[in-house]
Amino acid sequence: MAARRLDGSDDIYYQGVAILMPEFSQLHLMRPEWLWALVPVVVLSVLLWRVRSRSGGWSDVIAPELLPFLIGKHAGKKAPNFLPYIIAAWIIAVLAASGPSWEKIPQPIHQKQDAMVLVLDLSYSMRAGDLAPSRLDRARQKLLDLLKLRREGQTGLVAYAGDAHIVTPLTDDHPTIANLLPALSPDMMPVPGSDAAAGIELAIELMHSAGVAQGKIVLVTDGVDPEGRTDIAKLIGATGMSLSVLGVGTPNGAPIPLPRGGFLKDDQGTIAIPKLDITALKSMASDSGGRYLNIQINDSDLEQLLTDILVPGTEETQALDRTADAWEDKGYLLTLLLIPLVLPLFRRGWVI
Repeated sequence: MAARRLDGSDDIYYQGVAILMPEFSQLHLMRPEWLWALVPVVVLSVLLWRVRSRSGGWSDVIAPELLPFLIGKHAGKKAPNFLPYIIAAWIIAVLAASGPSWEKIPQPIHQKQDAMVLVLDLSYSMRAGDLAPSRLDRARQKLLDLLKLRREGQTGLVAYAGDAHIVTPLTDDHPTIANLLPALSPDMMPVPGSDAAAGIELAIELMHSAGVAQGKIVLVTDGVDPEGRTDIAKLIGATGMSLSVLGVGTPNGAPIPLPRGGFLKDDQGTIAIPKLDITALKSMASDSGGRYLNIQINDSDLEQLLTDILVPGTEETQALDRTADAWEDKGYLLTLLLIPLVLPLFRRGWVI
C-alpha cells in the first residue's frame, strides 16, 4: 500500500508501519561533466579486447588435438581476464565522481550582523522640483539603488511627516522594501509637517525591538528645524548607534507645487521656497557619529555610506530563522562497490 506525502514522494505501508522511500524521482548528477571520462574506457575496452583475442594465435593454424603435443599442455590456456573488473571499477569511479544526488539537506543561513534603518522624509517640501523631477522622486530612486547595493544585513524603513510610521521592520527581504517605496508620498501621511525626531525615535525602537545594540540610521531629508536637531542629538547620544544624513535638494531651493495647481505659501502669503541647509545637516550628522552626504546622480554617495564600519575590527554574523536546502552528494555510496575490486590489488604480483 502506498500513500503520497506532502512533498510528493511515496510511502509504502507494511502492516500499518510507514516505510519512507527515498526521492529517486529527483535523481540527478551534481557534476555531469565527469561522464566524459566514460569515453576513454569504451575505447580502451575495444582495444584491449582485440589484443587479447589475437593472443595465442597458434590455435588458429594448428588442430586442437595436436596443440598439447606441439606447444605443451598448458601453453594453450589463457591468463585470467581482468578486463571486465577494470571496466566495472572505472565506470563506478566515474559515476561516483559525477555526484549522484536525490536528497536535500537543510543548511543554516548566516549573514553579517549589520542593521540599518532608513528614515524617509515625506513632508510637502519634498515635492520641490529643484532636483528633477522632484526631491521625493530622487530620494525614492536613491533608496532603491541603496537596496540593490546592500547584499547583506537587515534593513528597516520608517516614513515621517507630522508623525512617524513603520513601513517595514528590520528584514533582509530587500525586494519587499523596494516594492513599497514607489507608493510612499506626502498625501498618504495622516498628519502634515516635518517631525524628523519622531522618525529617528521610531527607528531606534525598531533597533531595540530586534535586539540590535549598534546599528546605523540613515535620514533622507531636505531639512530639519533647530528644535528637531536638538532632539535628535539627545536621542542618538543615549544609544550606541550612528546617524548619517542624505541631503535632498539644493541651497537655492524651489517652490512646492500643490496637487490642484499653484504653489504652497507661508503665513504671509508668499510662495514658500524650502532650501537645503547643508551646514546644519552636516553638523547634526557629525555630532551623531555619522556623516553627511549630498544626494548624487551616480552611486558615489551610497558607496561611501555603505563602507562605514559600525564596529571596527569585528565581522560578526548571525544565524537566520530559515534554512536553505542543498543537495547531498551520494557519490560516496558508490565507492563502497570499489572495495571488493581494489582489495585483490594488494596481493603480491597481481598488478604486474
